Amino acid sequence: MQAIVDQAAGLKRAGGARMLAVASGKGGVGKTTVAVNLAMALGRQGRRVMLVDADFGLANVDVLLGVQPSAHLGQWLDGQVPLEDLPLAVADHVQLVAASSGARRMADLDAPGRSRILGALQDLRRQVDWMVLDLGAGIAPCVREFAALADEVLVVVCDDPASLTDAYALIKILHQEEGVLRFGVVANQVHESGAGGRLFAKLARVVERFLAIRPVYRGGVPHDGLIRHALEHQRALVTCHPHAAASLAFKSLARAVDKQDEGDGVHRSAPGPKDRFAVWGDASQA
Repeated sequence: MQAIVDQAAGLKRAGGARMLAVASGKGGVGKTTVAVNLAMALGRQGRRVMLVDADFGLANVDVLLGVQPSAHLGQWLDGQVPLEDLPLAVADHVQLVAASSGARRMADLDAPGRSRILGALQDLRRQVDWMVLDLGAGIAPCVREFAALADEVLVVVCDDPASLTDAYALIKILHQEEGVLRFGVVANQVHESGAGGRLFAKLARVVERFLAIRPVYRGGVPHDGLIRHALEHQRALVTCHPHAAASLAFKSLARAVDKQDEGDGVHRSAPGPKDRFAVWGDASQA
């Protein structure tokens, strides 16, 4: 595994697209919805985006978008298709690299397979401005190694004690064992203004106390019934309901991420009440 970690560090230094890994400690918090809509929102801002389905065991980004890719990462690993066949245009400025779902080999991807995919991502990231990885939930080797490749890990949480506990465990493992320094947090499915900021504050206090780093609050996404409508119609919310409350939050999130600081990502002070990355008014109530 150390060889893969070293490879990820080398790839990060090699340049290319800025890479954002969207992760969560547990499933069911809306991680993939965040990844898809963030990628689409970045594309609507004119950024060239490559969305990579890196949940290799239960890949479903193609299902959420209602597309049927002619090639996926599993086929590329097996030598059935060339690398250049993987990106599929799914919107203006946005391409998808799909993964096969339910394939045991992908779910149990070995170290050589993971290393090959890391190398492929380095080749692909030269084509775009942003690469957004939708990681699997939890702390499996694939999650940890691909998170180490990213410029920032965006952790999605919701108002559930298990979500916060597992988010802390994820951040701890990625920081202590993979050397990840830069974490953003998105509070998803927020029911009232201010709730997201308070949720973030709970997590940030524990992370700062025990890990001596602090994640950056990237904002909250409100609970929005139109998200279910978009899922049922297999479209991104920002595409089919661009003026919905959650769509506006995703667009603000994209602007915040796109304007992130270029420092070393180690944030040691608590956020102020007017956190400039706040979305939907959350931080003002934190």
